[in-house]
Amino acid sequence: MSKQFLTIIGLLIILAVLAAGISACDVRVEDHTARERTQTQLAAAVVDAATRTPAPGETSFKTQPFSGGDAGTRTPPSAATPDGPLVSVSANTNCRVGPGQTYESVGMLERGEQAEVVGYSADWEYWVIKNPDAVGDCWLWAYYATVTGSIEGLPLITPPPTQTPTRTATSTATATPVFVWEGIWSVATGPIDGKPDKEFVMTVTVAGRTFTGIVDFMGNVVTYSGTVSEDLLRVSGTWSDLARGGLFKFTASGENQFQGYYAYGVERTALCGGRSGAGFPSPCYQE
Repeated sequence: MSKQFLTIIGLLIILAVLAAGISACDVRVEDHTARERTQTQLAAAVVDAATRTPAPGETSFKTQPFSGGDAGTRTPPSAATPDGPLVSVSANTNCRVGPGQTYESVGMLERGEQAEVVGYSADWEYWVIKNPDAVGDCWLWAYYATVTGSIEGLPLITPPPTQTPTRTATSTATATPVFVWEGIWSVATGPIDGKPDKEFVMTVTVAGRTFTGIVDFMGNVVTYSGTVSEDLLRVSGTWSDLARGGLFKFTASGENQFQGYYAYGVERTALCGGRSGAGFPSPCYQE
């Protein structure tokens, strides 16, 4: 063969190889394009299935709240509305079968607790309430009590016959103090709407329920003669010096303080006392 013929054969072989390579590349490009098209169609089908409205006959699910509700937001059952006014106390106070410490304690109204008021005593010193600890009614000392609601129409309750106090080893502490008037008191006087501005010493003696207090007001000796109440928490009577006289009233406050006043005609002056480091109560004046 001639050299020219061999050259032509070589060129034909090269062209054949190049043509085969181009065809393979076209196949790979077309195959890749087909796979992309298929994936796009599948993704569109998934989106359509997730967003379309179920056709009739298909099952749809709706989230329902748990029938028990959230324990922290459950609404408690409504309590019965009381018929009368309510009373609360600023300190735990015994409730007794009658007005006074001579009656047995049958319950206790605690601070923050409320009870329904059903009556009152003739001197307004006690409320008759529904016993917070048992069935029935009991008598609550009004000293620490605050009544909310209308008391109009409440009946006056006659107390039962007095009885010997019943004390048990398991009885709970009471806010009603066993008040002792007898002894030496630091006393203060001043205007009824301000702080005491003078301090003195009062010596008190008690015989039965007869109260005698003596104060030396800078050379003017005043004697307070009165009667201690049955529950030992109030004293009322008359005062006198060498030239004048009038009325007075003291009321126990805690165990080592008392509030009160003395009057000369229509003019009243605050008079209160303290002992055992208790200081003077505030306010000093008390009706």
